[in-house]
Amino acid sequence: MNKLQMISKEYGSLMHTFSARTIDNLRHQAFFRVLMPAISKFIDDNVEKEIKKDSLAIKLIFDAFNLERKVSKTEFDKIIEKTKRIDEEFLEKTSSVPLSLKIPYNEVEELRRRRIETLARFVCTILHHWMDEESLHSAIRLAYKKEDLKKLIFNILHLYNLETKILSSSVKLPLILKPAKESLSRALFDTMESVAREIAEEWSARFFT
Repeated sequence: MNKLQMISKEYGSLMHTFSARTIDNLRHQAFFRVLMPAISKFIDDNVEKEIKKDSLAIKLIFDAFNLERKVSKTEFDKIIEKTKRIDEEFLEKTSSVPLSLKIPYNEVEELRRRRIETLARFVCTILHHWMDEESLHSAIRLAYKKEDLKKLIFNILHLYNLETKILSSSVKLPLILKPAKESLSRALFDTMESVAREIAEEWSARFFT
C-alpha cells in the first residue's frame, strides 16, 4: 500500500466512523425514528459522496508533491466543478427515498472550498514530514501536536457539518413533517457537531498513544 492509499484509507475510515456514530446517536432521538431508514441512507450516501470529493483533493496534492510543485487556484477550481458531478449522482440516489433536495451552491460552495483546501494543507503537511521508512502515524506525530491535530480534525468535520446543515434545510419532507423541519435540521446539526468533537478527540489520541 503506497502513501496515497494509506492516507485515503485513513481518511475514509474517519468519515465512515463519523457517519456510523451520527446515525447511531440519531436512532435514540424520537424526532428521527419515523424517518430513520431515509435519514440513515441520506447520511451514508452523503458521506460517501464527500469521500469521493475529498479523494480528488488528496490525489491532487499527492501528485503535486511528487512533482515538487504547488497546486494552483485553477486546479482547485476544477476540483470544485468536479464535485458538482458527484453531487448529481447523489441527487439521483436521494430521488428514490422520501427525501428530496436541491443543492444551493451559492451557499455551500465557499464552505466546500474551505474544507477541501484545509484537507489539502493537512495532506501536504503530512507528506513533508513523512520519510519513506516511517509509518503514517509517525509522520502525523512529527507534523502535529496532539491538540493541533484535534482542532484540525474537528475543523474539517465542522465545515462538513455546516454544509450538511444547509443541505438538510433544503430537503423536501413529507407534508406531515414539514412543521418540524427546522427542529429536525437543528437536531441533526447538533448531533453531528457533538459526534465531531468525540471523533476529533478519539482520532487524535490514536496517533499519540
